[in-house]
Amino acid sequence: MRALVLAALLGALAMPAAAEPRPDNALGAFDFFIGCWRGEFANTTAVYEERCMTRTLNGTYVRDVHYTRNTDYWGETLYGYDGENGTLTYIYFDASGGGSRGPVRFEDRALVFPADRYVTGDGEVMQLRTSWRPDGAERYVATSERLEADGTWSQFMRVTYTRTEELNLSR
Repeated sequence: MRALVLAALLGALAMPAAAEPRPDNALGAFDFFIGCWRGEFANTTAVYEERCMTRTLNGTYVRDVHYTRNTDYWGETLYGYDGENGTLTYIYFDASGGGSRGPVRFEDRALVFPADRYVTGDGEVMQLRTSWRPDGAERYVATSERLEADGTWSQFMRVTYTRTEELNLSR
């Protein structure tokens, strides 16, 4: 009996500490962005983006699927609450095998993705920072900047999204 109690105590000590509970509205920052969107790139009309964001896993995460049409580029992001750090976080994967992960902040109605590392499927590393800022009730503008070799930030991408009907997001 004593061995069972000792084993139970050692097992409890070996278990990681429980994370902080998720606040009831941890993902409330995403409310505006839930739904489907069509994005127009600032410098081209040859390609456009379609994306849908939905709540998943009993509302504890947000799933974001996007396709850049007329290209082979597409990806998925999962957003959630990191109870250990008390922050919103994301993890992104694209069809080339690339991806990134990091924190997300909600500032003045915008989603802000601080500088993070995006690694392409070929292993190229880019430092990017991005913001998604609402522009009226049915639009938002996503702006990404890239850190250049000389230490300055330059615009990498600017996409204006307009809310649209549900999309068939498949290849």
